[in-house]
Amino acid sequence: MGHRNVILMFATMSFMGYYGSNPAVKRVIADIGIKERHYPKDYIMPGRKFRKIFKLQKKKIPKWTYFELCLSIVYIVHFLVMSLLYFVAIDKDLVEAIYMFSYVILMTTNSIYIMISVFRYR
Repeated sequence: MGHRNVILMFATMSFMGYYGSNPAVKRVIADIGIKERHYPKDYIMPGRKFRKIFKLQKKKIPKWTYFELCLSIVYIVHFLVMSLLYFVAIDKDLVEAIYMFSYVILMTTNSIYIMISVFRYR
């Protein structure tokens, strides 16, 4: 695969992971609100910088959504690191394989975590 195609693939997959985590979690936060049976032990007040980065209102959110929002940044960092590694690596096929493998692991664990958390807090 050409260099441009690989970087485009990295960017597309990372953006899909980011978009799957960030806006979707914001919708879940709005839908769930505060459930009395889990409040206050399973809720957290995000810091000012965190709220500013993710454009959140000043209110408590479930802890699992805090983790999901942090994970959305991991997708972007993953793209940047793997792209840089791709440019400096000698064996580019190995970097592609590592990217795909790590992305699949990241998405699988994220999906399992979301399924468990949503069913637990609904």
